[in-house]
Amino acid sequence: MDANRIWSIGAVVAMIAILVGGWFLGIQPQLDAAASAQAQRAGIQQLNAANEAALRALQADDAKKNELSDQFVQLSASVPALPQFPIFLDEVNEIATSNHVVVSNATTSSNLAYQPVAPATPQPAAGSSGASPAPTSSPTPSPSATAAPSVTAAAPVATNPLITSKNFYAVPVSFTLTGDTGSILNVVEGVQKGKRLFLINGLTTSVAPPGSTVPGVQAQVSGFIYVVRPDRSVQGAG
Repeated sequence: MDANRIWSIGAVVAMIAILVGGWFLGIQPQLDAAASAQAQRAGIQQLNAANEAALRALQADDAKKNELSDQFVQLSASVPALPQFPIFLDEVNEIATSNHVVVSNATTSSNLAYQPVAPATPQPAAGSSGASPAPTSSPTPSPSATAAPSVTAAAPVATNPLITSKNFYAVPVSFTLTGDTGSILNVVEGVQKGKRLFLINGLTTSVAPPGSTVPGVQAQVSGFIYVVRPDRSVQGAG
């Protein structure tokens, strides 16, 4: 092999070595950097998309701010942070006056702390004891399928872990309404639909006694108003 051929082969090998070295030392790092930048760009785009979605949700909530504030005011009036029995009684008097009914003997009792309700368990349907029938003395009993006792599904109980015996309680109240029967029933309905949440649990009627300043029917109404507030010891109504 002559010297020119050797130099030619050497030159080709050197060129290949330069190209390979240039790839690993120059081009490949640039490609890796470009791939890393592309991955970072994709991650940033995903983060921007999530931030844009959160921003749109916040803007939608901000647009409802006045509506939510109005709802909060209504709910706070319905179940306030204090018993506020005089305010409730003013509402009862207002409804009664508009129906020509007189309110008297308004009283309130000690608060009752809320007791969480345990979920109900299914109970056997009426007429089905669930017990196995006693065996008969018939020598040749005919086989028959034993029907399983039917189970009545209880209605689901709505509960909220934020409502506890430390922040929610009922205030027993009672008052007397005097007037005609129809007007009294209108007052009872109006109070239950009033600004303050009121649950009636008792209504008895009787004829006003002789000599009463207001003739007509007397109705003794009892029920509960409610209070929700930060966790505190249950106090007396005020």
